[in-house]
Amino acid sequence: MRKILSEKLEVFYRSHASEKKTLDVGSRKGRHAKYFPNVTSIDVSPNADPDIVADAHAIPFPDNHFEIVICREVLEHVKDPARVLSEMHRVLVPGGTLLLSTRFLFPIHEAPEDRWRFTNYNLRELLEGWSTITVVDETKPFTAIGCILQRFAWQSDFKFANRICKGLILLTASLCMRLDFLVKKQYGDVAKVTVIPSAFTTGYYVTALK
Repeated sequence: MRKILSEKLEVFYRSHASEKKTLDVGSRKGRHAKYFPNVTSIDVSPNADPDIVADAHAIPFPDNHFEIVICREVLEHVKDPARVLSEMHRVLVPGGTLLLSTRFLFPIHEAPEDRWRFTNYNLRELLEGWSTITVVDETKPFTAIGCILQRFAWQSDFKFANRICKGLILLTASLCMRLDFLVKKQYGDVAKVTVIPSAFTTGYYVTALK
C-alpha cells in the first residue's frame, strides 16, 4: 500500500514546477530535479547525499541568491524553526517563493529528530514578515485518520497474528479515505463557535513570497 500522502506531496510540488534557481533544504541530491531542474540541495547529514552538506540554521549562500526555496517535511525536524525560516528568507531574492510542507496530526517519525508540530495559526506567526502567505490543509479528517492508521500499522508489531492485524488496520485506513464526504462542517472549539476549514489535517502546504 502506497503512502497516503506521497501523491498529495507530489501534486503540490509539481504544481509549482519551475526552471528558476532553486534551493532544496534538507533533501538528497536530485530529489526535486524532475520539477526544478536548476536545483541545489543541502542537508546536514552526508548520508542524505545532498549537493552540499550544510545546516539549515546557517545556509552557506549569500543574500538574495535563489528564486525558489523548497522545504519539504523538514521544519518539524529542526531545532529552531524560526531561525531556519529566517535563513530561507535571507537567501531568497525579493519576490522569491518559499514552498513548504510540514506536519500537524502525524505520528513520530525520523526519531529522535522529530521535534515540532504546526498549526495554520503558528505557521502564519512564524512567517510574519513574508508576503502573500497561503496555507492549505493537506487532508480532510477521514483521510487524516486513515494516514495515522497506515502509519500505526507500519510502525507497530502486534502480539498475535501480526500480519492479520496489520492487514485489517490497513484495510480500515483505505476505507477511511473514502469517507470525507460525510463531514459537513468543522469547528475550532468544542462549543462550536468558530467554523474552520479543517480541525483534523495531517499537515499543511505553504507558499509565501519574500
